[in-house]
Amino acid sequence: MRIFHLSLLLLALVPAASAGQASNMSGTWVLNEKRSHFSDNVHPGQVTLDIEHQEPKFRYNGRTNNPEEGQYNDFRFDGAIDGKEYVVKQDNGDRKITFRRVGDRVVESVAQGPEGEVQSRITMSRDGNTLERRMTLRSRDGKTRRWVEVYEKKK
Repeated sequence: MRIFHLSLLLLALVPAASAGQASNMSGTWVLNEKRSHFSDNVHPGQVTLDIEHQEPKFRYNGRTNNPEEGQYNDFRFDGAIDGKEYVVKQDNGDRKITFRRVGDRVVESVAQGPEGEVQSRITMSRDGNTLERRMTLRSRDGKTRRWVEVYEKKK
């Protein structure tokens, strides 16, 4: 009986321990176009992200160069990875977004914008040098587009 109670206690503590050991995504990250997969989607020529992360607090700002559109787009976020809705400030229009942790190295987000709903799954590599962002856009016209962005930590 004691073993049973001890097992229940351990099971209750495991999620708390995992949440406290979330990977820190702080740093400057640069899009690696060669490792990313955009399919037939328009892709940026250059993206740089500066992330400040103290779980659950999450702040980032960045810039994307869209050569096909002939413009730069700056964006800023100051919120948390807590499942609550926040605003991403963007030059081309703000959007609402939620972030939630699903693993020690994995965060999911859902954003609502003028083009539709964008879902992402961000996974940090075990060595902390790569972020992979798997994206799905469900546009207002009912079409679905998918792509993968790979970011490398600038040293």
